[in-house]
Amino acid sequence: MYGSRLAWVFGLAAWVPASLSAQDGVRQSHDSIAALGDAQEAQREFERTRRWLLPRATRRDTHGSVELIGRFRYFHGDDDAAAGLGAEDEEIVEGRSGLITLLDSLRARHPGDEWLTGQLVRYLVDAGRIEEANRAAESCQSSRWWCLTLRGLVAHLSQRFDQADSLFAAALRTMPDEERCTWTDLSILLNGDAAKRYRGVTCADRGPLNDHLFWLADPSYAIPGNDRRTEHYARNVVDRFFQQTGTPHGLRWGNDYRELVLRYGWSERWEAELRDGGVGDPSVIGHERPGGRPFLPPSDVASAPETAAWDNWPLDVERARERYAPGYARQFRLLDAQVAIFRRDDGIVVVSATELPRPEGDAMDDGTQAAFGQAALALTPGPDRLRIVRDGRVTAVSRLALSTPAESGMLSVEALNLRHGVAARRRFWLDVPGIGRDGIALSDLLLVDPSIPLPSTLDAAVDQALPSTTLPRGEPVHVYWEVYGASGHLVPFALTVIKEGKGFLRRTVEFLGLAERDKPTVRMQWERPIVHPQEGLAIAVQLPEGEAGSFTLRLQAITAAGLPVTVERRIDISPETER
Repeated sequence: MYGSRLAWVFGLAAWVPASLSAQDGVRQSHDSIAALGDAQEAQREFERTRRWLLPRATRRDTHGSVELIGRFRYFHGDDDAAAGLGAEDEEIVEGRSGLITLLDSLRARHPGDEWLTGQLVRYLVDAGRIEEANRAAESCQSSRWWCLTLRGLVAHLSQRFDQADSLFAAALRTMPDEERCTWTDLSILLNGDAAKRYRGVTCADRGPLNDHLFWLADPSYAIPGNDRRTEHYARNVVDRFFQQTGTPHGLRWGNDYRELVLRYGWSERWEAELRDGGVGDPSVIGHERPGGRPFLPPSDVASAPETAAWDNWPLDVERARERYAPGYARQFRLLDAQVAIFRRDDGIVVVSATELPRPEGDAMDDGTQAAFGQAALALTPGPDRLRIVRDGRVTAVSRLALSTPAESGMLSVEALNLRHGVAARRRFWLDVPGIGRDGIALSDLLLVDPSIPLPSTLDAAVDQALPSTTLPRGEPVHVYWEVYGASGHLVPFALTVIKEGKGFLRRTVEFLGLAERDKPTVRMQWERPIVHPQEGLAIAVQLPEGEAGSFTLRLQAITAAGLPVTVERRIDISPETER
């Protein structure tokens, strides 16, 4: 049965060019319609054949994480099934190759046909023949906007995101108004009240709102272009591919199909479940690229970016409304890092330190291969406004210092392990502090390597910055900071270390005065003459032997008016004794 279907496809591919040799204009028109109809039937036949040749699925425990989207059941959670599917059946590969030959032959005779050009690019991409897909898109002679979107799709899949951004922007400017309103509608990616508010904005007015959402949703500010935005428009291209064609699932295109593609991307691999009794077409399970994350911001962050904090922008969300898996990372997760801010006359210096992320739960991460990658520290007050510093030669720890005007904005610490394909980031809103009372101010506290003598300058402190605020038990804690506006004064300092994590009952009895409040784990007081307007200081702190848990380092400087200026740094002491 499979062989006869595939032979029919190959036979049509060989037959079509001869059938289009008539010179008469009317005959050409009739032949064109007939040939297009034959090509559409060949496409549907290939998808029917593919369904019968798909590997058979085994039932899996879904843990209740199923969402009904129209005719589809969507299974949330990590999808690791596609990795075990193996290579495609050879008959599928040959059948698709025959279909590509047919589409290419027909397009040569009808170069302006949108359907033929689109399906040719579709199946070249499906076959992994990206360079050929790029040539087909570049030679497109259909409507200008459609050709631009095909080129944008291939550029996106080739990870040329800046080029894809430009191509899609040009396509949006030239496509029909109704089409543009469909492509730029992001309401399907939003939840609840956010979606309702978004739908209240007219198509003509949603441009700035989309720019705002995609500015926040950009997975990595270090990578040129905005690949979450280009992914959205690439999904629109693929959705258009599926319209009026046979699909791998064997279902006609509908709004539910569009919703799946726009929210989670298109499937790259498939497997089939035979229906009860083995009668009728199999039920097809599609697998999009694994490792997807919800990059659109939480609704509160979207409406008020300044609320983005260190720990309220997760990437691992159960039943996320939308997901995207960047092609440059098999895994994408939150980054552990240390960040501190220091003042300068012309702005601020933001310091970050982080380790290059390594894969989780992967046998290949056995330490036998040295990791290498890149890292970045970016500050962006709004769309199209970005200040960034990059390190393209990271082997273990990245330490970066970004000099920037004293302006609040979204801060993003990013790292990409190129060897293992692991990306990580930490993103939050950075509020730039003002000058302290009586002109005295303190920088943030920066934890530095305790195995090296205490630093006296910021440059030295950056080179020693620890990549995490979680420290091993038993080591001294070395801290660097700067004091501003106190030159010529003798400044009293006090440093306390307070252990956190009291239970509710303990806090209650302390509040009622039924028990004494715990004393700080460490308390240090001293005076220091300040010579320079901007002076670097450092101190070593030894916690009691055996202490572990969460602590707050609190540093106070007393102004000439007797008022305290305070900065804090939370640290975690691991039970482990080795770094």
